[in-house]
Amino acid sequence: RCLSDWSTDVCSSDLSAHDWPAIGLALGVKGGARACEDIRIVLSAAIDKPTRLHKAESALRGKPVDSQTLADCAEAALSEVALHSDNRGSADYKAHILKVHMQRGLHSLAEG
Repeated sequence: RCLSDWSTDVCSSDLSAHDWPAIGLALGVKGGARACEDIRIVLSAAIDKPTRLHKAESALRGKPVDSQTLADCAEAALSEVALHSDNRGSADYKAHILKVHMQRGLHSLAEG
């Protein structure tokens, strides 16, 4: 599959270059601000293994990229994973930065 018409971004919340991040987030979006044609979201670091977030993808696919849709997407992401507290942050902290990074990253990709 050719991904030349996809925009991608990787977000990480590490404290330094040699540190393990509290969350890792990979985003791939096809389309623009008017409508997200297709999307791929993968979460890592905050959970046991990298996991594709299908519910979050469904919350945005085919819809306009606006603040309400992005918030719905972030809430859907949180509903499908169990974040764990560890020395990189509490589960609540990780949930907060997941929402922030997801909304910022998707907004940036949609705007081109």
